Order: sequence, then structure tokens, then C-alpha cells
Amino acid sequence: MRDCAVRSGRCAVQGARSNSQIAGELFCALRASLCALFFLAACRSASVNEAPLAPGQAIDTIRTIRALVRVRATNGEQTQSFRAQLLVEPATQRVQLTAYTPVGTTAMTLFADGDRVTFLDHINRTAWQGSAQSLDFFGGAPPASWALAILGYPRNDVAVTYDAATRHATIARGAESVDIMVAEAYNSDASISAPAIPRDYQCCVAPKL
Repeated sequence: MRDCAVRSGRCAVQGARSNSQIAGELFCALRASLCALFFLAACRSASVNEAPLAPGQAIDTIRTIRALVRVRATNGEQTQSFRAQLLVEPATQRVQLTAYTPVGTTAMTLFADGDRVTFLDHINRTAWQGSAQSLDFFGGAPPASWALAILGYPRNDVAVTYDAATRHATIARGAESVDIMVAEAYNSDASISAPAIPRDYQCCVAPKL
């Protein structure tokens, strides 16, 4: 009887462990699904009034370009990769770049209205505002020039290599390079506006890309 009871106890423990493992696996699957849905919702939060951007579409027929991109930044032996959404209004020269973490939350927001830039680091909770001219990585050119060149609309004031066949753009400066692959691009009626700066963000920490 004792042996039977012991064996029954072992079976109960094994069953409990099995159920725990199953619950853990279901939780992980649910968390992964929610993260994927969160990222898609964040990327597609713009206006629904949009159509795929045609290759070579005349820029004067575009109100806003909304693009989903994959970015890989290399500095020597260090490499960082992330997904982002890029919005550009050619007529107003407004730009907004939103980078996402692997789980779909917002990592940083860069907004530019002409030469005026607002940068929010949502991970370190810092903010910066100032002229694009004071940031080395813009090379003295307006942020909109860089954004349009990345999307296949070359500008004389920026050095961006763009391959129309693969929709792949490269910016290289010595040991530093940024590779951008445009996954999707749309002609949208979305409007770009300056982001609000949370009160608890530390001020005046310049961005480093």
C-alpha cells in the first residue's frame, strides 16, 4: 500500500510538473503573439487612406510617405538592428522616425520640421531639441533630404546609395555604416506633428546614432 501511495504521489508530482510546463509554453506563445500584434498595431497606426507607393511615383503627387523599414547600424565591430516606421511629408519637409524594440514597444522617436529636431529616447527617458546643423550624423543636410534619399528620391546634398531593385539604402562614413531595407512603403494621408515631451524625461541629452 505504501509503495502504491508513493508511486501515486510521484505520478501526481509528475502530472503537476507536466501541467506547469504546458502552462509555461502556452504563456510564452501568448506573449509572443501579443508582442507581434502590438508591433503591427504600432506600425499601422497611421491613416487607413493610403495606397502602396509606386516605384518612381512623382513626388508632387505624394502627401506623406509611410514606410516600414529594417535598419542595421554598424560602428566598427558593434552592430545594432531594429525595425522602424518612417514618415516623410515632402511638401513640408517634416520627418518622423519611430524605432521599435524587439517586443514592439517604442524605443525612440526622432521628429524634424525643416531644420528643427526633437529627439526622444524612451528607454533612457531623455529628450533633446535643437538644430539639425548641430548633429554630425545629418552632415549639414536637412533631415528630410536623408529620409527621401533612403526611400529612393535622391538628393544632391546627401550621400546615400540606393538600389531600387531591392529597395535597399546604404549610408557609409569610414568605419560607420547604416543599412536600411524598405519592407513596405505607402502614399498616405497621414499627418506628422511634433511629439509631446513627457515631463519626467531628462532634458538636453543629444542623440547618438
